[in-house]
Amino acid sequence: MPLNPDPNADTEFNDALRAHGILPPKPPTPPSPSTFLPSQAELLHSALESSSATRLGELAEDALDSDDERMFEEYRMKKLQEMKRADAAERSVAEGRGLRQIGRDEFVREVSEASAKDIEALGEDGEGRGTGVVCFLYKDSIPASNHLRQILNLLSPLHPLTRFLSIQGDQCIPNYPDKNIPTLLMYRNGDCLGQVVGLKGGLRTTAMDIERLLLGYKIIEKLNPQTARTWRRHVQSTKSGLIGGAVSSSEDDSEASEEDAAFGTIARGKKGDARGLRQGGAGLGLSGARRNQDDDSDFDL
Repeated sequence: MPLNPDPNADTEFNDALRAHGILPPKPPTPPSPSTFLPSQAELLHSALESSSATRLGELAEDALDSDDERMFEEYRMKKLQEMKRADAAERSVAEGRGLRQIGRDEFVREVSEASAKDIEALGEDGEGRGTGVVCFLYKDSIPASNHLRQILNLLSPLHPLTRFLSIQGDQCIPNYPDKNIPTLLMYRNGDCLGQVVGLKGGLRTTAMDIERLLLGYKIIEKLNPQTARTWRRHVQSTKSGLIGGAVSSSEDDSEASEEDAAFGTIARGKKGDARGLRQGGAGLGLSGARRNQDDDSDFDL
């Protein structure tokens, strides 16, 4: 045995000395450079995500292994589904579809029952999610009601997977008081998730305010960048005043409360139908949900 053994050598003798505290513990093994590099699976996933549906179809046809063929086909179907949704939104913007009028006898079918149905076009991605439904209770002689209608006319074409419906307030609910107009009812999976009564912010309420509200309740989804750009080009020259500026997610709670006050009374729904439209506290009551969405707005022009 050498007289001056290497204390860092990986030997049983050194291990025994370390166990008795004679030698210090071995330094940790530095991580391999490969630890910081993406794995082969991650690289493959990234490459397939960025491939076109046509290219993925070619890869599936050329695959020598059935597992590879199935993988390429799954990515191709996912890409086609994304394209289908984007195309539907683009057509909706161009054709001006969106907010649709209903009568009282249609409410259950068009709102409650429709919200419980999954969207077939989404396939497995839509199973159990139901359909987002926004029901707008209005009266034409009330300025805040007309203002909210303009905002919904901007938002609704961008979200063809969400149903935007309007019904005159006293047709939906007999003797519905004018002080509750406008009202938004938000449904999904057969449940009324929330009810917003009035716009305390009045004509200062912006499309971004309403977008945040609907995102917070998961009634609409984040737009893809291409659709958002198309929308900006479509309305910027004529209706940009309705869009509103961005609110930073770093704003404190006092500022968030002031923004909440732009809305009227809000009540979070229970399982089942909309009960007591005036229940709940004053203000929007969406601070927690909205803070998670502050950086997600498509209206930061």
